[in-house]
Amino acid sequence: MIIAPANRTLSVKEYYFSRKNREIARLNQERAAKGLDPVINLGIGSPDGSPSPEAVEALCSCARKDGMHGYQSYTGIPELRQAMADWYQKWYGVALDPASEIQPLAGSKEGILLLSLAFLRTTSTWQKYGLASLPPAKPYLYFIPLLLIASVNLWAGIAPQATGASLVCAVASMALVGWLEEIVFRGFLFRAMEKDGLTSAIVVSAVTFGMGHIVNLLTGHALVETLTQIVFAVAIGFIFTMVYYKCGSLLPLIVAHSVIDVFSVFAVDNPTAHWLYIGVTLLTAVLYGWYLSHLETPEVMRR
Repeated sequence: MIIAPANRTLSVKEYYFSRKNREIARLNQERAAKGLDPVINLGIGSPDGSPSPEAVEALCSCARKDGMHGYQSYTGIPELRQAMADWYQKWYGVALDPASEIQPLAGSKEGILLLSLAFLRTTSTWQKYGLASLPPAKPYLYFIPLLLIASVNLWAGIAPQATGASLVCAVASMALVGWLEEIVFRGFLFRAMEKDGLTSAIVVSAVTFGMGHIVNLLTGHALVETLTQIVFAVAIGFIFTMVYYKCGSLLPLIVAHSVIDVFSVFAVDNPTAHWLYIGVTLLTAVLYGWYLSHLETPEVMRR
C-alpha cells in the first residue's frame, strides 16, 4: 500500500543551500579543471578548515570519560550557558540570565521553527470579522428581535416602489448596501476600536452608522425626517453592534440588515407606520441591549 504524503508537503521544495552547495560543487569542478582555486563558500557557515589540535585533543579526552555518551541535558550544562551569556555581553552588550534566558539548540532553524510553533497561530480574516460561521442560536434569542425590526417595514402593507427590472435592481442594491455597511461599521470599525475600549467602540460604531444617514438631506428629505432617521439608525447600529459582540458573527447581521433594506423597497409610505417603526426600534434597542449585556461574551470576541 502506498501512503500518500500530507498536503503540507506539496509546497515543500529542495532546501536552498542544498541547491547552492550543488552549484558550488559544479563550479569547483570547473575551476579545478582549469587549475583555479575553489570558490569560497560563505553560504551556511560550515567550517572549511580543521579545528585546532587543542580542540581535537579536548574532544578526544572527553570521549574517553565514563558517562559522556548519553543525551545531553535539555537545557545544556551551566558552563555552556554561562559562556553563551558572556559572549553576548562581550560582543553585543546584552545581559542575559544563563538560567532562564538561554536555551542551547541543535541549530538556528530549530529555534526559528519552535518559536513559530509556540507563538504563531492559524487565523483567518473571515474568522476575525465574524464571517466564518453562524453563532449557536439555541441558547440565545439573537434572531427574534432582528426579524421583528425587519418586519415592521411591512406592517402597513406592501407597495413595491418599482416594477420589473427596476425592482430587481433596487432589491439587489439594497441587499448589497446591508452587506457593505455591516462589514464597514461592525466588522472593520468596531473591531479596530474595540482594543482601545469596548464602550467607546460600541458608541462610535452605532453613532457613525447613524450619522451616515445625514446624506439624506442631499436627496431632498426634510430636516425632521432626516433627524428621526438618524436616531433610528443609531438604535439599529447599537443593536447590531451588541449582537455582533455577543455572538461573534456578522452573518445574522448581514442577513437582517439586508432584509430591512430590501423590505423598505416594498414598504407603504405611511407616517403612522414610520413613527411606529422608530418607536419599536428604540424600545427593542433598550430591552435587547439589556438582555445581550447579560450574556457571556464568546472567546473569539475576547481575544
